[in-house]
Amino acid sequence: IVSSPLSRAKETCTIVQKEAGWTDVQLIDSNDVKEICFGRCEGHKYFNVLSNLCADPIIQEEIKVFSIPQFHQNSVQNWGKLSRFWRKCPDHEIAGLLEGDRQAQPSSRVMETPEDMLARARAFVHFLGDYVHNLHHDETKELEPMNIALFSHGFYLKVLLSDIISAGVNDGPLPFDLWNTSVSRVTFDIVKNVNDDGTVVYS
Repeated sequence: IVSSPLSRAKETCTIVQKEAGWTDVQLIDSNDVKEICFGRCEGHKYFNVLSNLCADPIIQEEIKVFSIPQFHQNSVQNWGKLSRFWRKCPDHEIAGLLEGDRQAQPSSRVMETPEDMLARARAFVHFLGDYVHNLHHDETKELEPMNIALFSHGFYLKVLLSDIISAGVNDGPLPFDLWNTSVSRVTFDIVKNVNDDGTVVYS
């Protein structure tokens, strides 16, 4: 079992682990599977953030989005555009997002980009490869399938799954959607690659 350390994922993980009778299964907390850091927006209610973003004239011009439904048509790409915008204009404030309304302090004032998220997703896949490799020292034998329960977050899972199915996070709308509290079952192979310098990378 692998879980994000953020409370909403960890609490769900704890409940499922108990109800499923998995209390003897190893539980690993991983920062690699945390939700995106939303930077200056973090700690505010999600739809309050979106409504104010979509009403901001500068943001409208930057991402060409004017409503929440329009934003959600390609949320991963739009958040990516916003993250790059804030890298260029770090002092831009959203008028309706008041410090007093923040429910938690941001982990960083710098928002992660999809590329940052992709690096974490690939680090998680590499972790899985290392984990499986360490369990099976005899590489002449075929590995048996493993079941891994991952408790994470919507944006992160979209990026992870896009990479698994080779759908680029910046290439347009993703060919699937994920709802909060949804359960997805994914079957995939982890491939071991050895670079020219001898380092091992799993994909």
